[in-house]
Amino acid sequence: MIIKLLHTYTHTHTHTHTHTHTHTHTHTYIYIYMCVCVYIYGYIYIYMCVCVYIWLIYSDVSRPGVTIHWKHTYFHVFVSIFLSIINAELDKILEKKKKKLFNPLRTSGQLSLVHSSKRTFLPPAGPAKWCESYPIANGPRQSPIDIVPGQATYDPSLRPLTLKYDPTTSLSILNNGHSFQVDFSDDGDKSTLTGGPISGTYRLKQFHFHWGSRDECGSEHTVSGTKYPCELHLVHWNTKYPSFGDAANQPDGLAVVGVFLKIGAANPNLQKVLDALDAIKNKGKQTTFGNFDPKVLLPASLEFWTYDGSLTTPPLLESVTWIVLRQPISVSSAQMAKFRSLLFSPEGETPCCMQDNYRPPQPLKGRKVRSSFK
Repeated sequence: MIIKLLHTYTHTHTHTHTHTHTHTHTHTYIYIYMCVCVYIYGYIYIYMCVCVYIWLIYSDVSRPGVTIHWKHTYFHVFVSIFLSIINAELDKILEKKKKKLFNPLRTSGQLSLVHSSKRTFLPPAGPAKWCESYPIANGPRQSPIDIVPGQATYDPSLRPLTLKYDPTTSLSILNNGHSFQVDFSDDGDKSTLTGGPISGTYRLKQFHFHWGSRDECGSEHTVSGTKYPCELHLVHWNTKYPSFGDAANQPDGLAVVGVFLKIGAANPNLQKVLDALDAIKNKGKQTTFGNFDPKVLLPASLEFWTYDGSLTTPPLLESVTWIVLRQPISVSSAQMAKFRSLLFSPEGETPCCMQDNYRPPQPLKGRKVRSSFK
């Protein structure tokens, strides 16, 4: 409708003005129309406006006795402004695409790498190289860290942890190419974390593990330099935000409970998880995994250390309140071998055992580690 009015306005003014004035009016009103449309509707209307503009010029050229003054000053002003708008809008588009590429969390709700593969953790593109694609890798609150108990501050204001998990919220188990994760339904407050260092309610989204190629290493966090063969992460998001993806971009958006696994007796509570691994051997494999209570994977004592940190895999967002439990749970060497039977590679590619999928400790950079115990 606006286009028709503009065209009508232009033609009616042809009887009282010269063509130069008519052409100038056309440029002026098309420019105003473009600005309004771009402001209201966004960059898509730029392309529509280009088409409209070309059509109007063609209409002028097609009329007998009409000549377009291509060197008209007003035309050049219009083109300059027009190109500036396009440039600005393209910058916005590229920025949006970059955010989508570097933040799969908003759409997938998973703590998965953008391009999960064996190359993410193995040389030459291991964790030491992540900063080339993710500058935040050198940020002020990166995880994991080396926890030094003697330097942690006892905080009596820390409340006891309350983990309330409903086994019916367990949904599926997935090989995501850098670990395996068990996903949970998070559309209600059936499986939640409260207390400790956090305020409000956090819903359980998933849990996953990190492990090494041998029993002497594999955990992400260390305690006074001591490494464990494996570390469990239970990932929760703050319900004051509308979704997991939104929460993952906020400083208080996520809370991850870390549990160390220590070589000892076989852990029967792990067996259901380990039995499911044969069905998800390759990257991308997924199967149902219902009726599982992750609380059976927690130690008897819930004493913990806490600090402000980040995701330990790209995009390394600094949105995690870490709660690392002091007491480890047991795992046998045979059970650890089952973890290592998974593959980084998809089906059809050369098999590559999934191991050493952990990030080394990062600098503390002045952060304080608090403890719930003396």
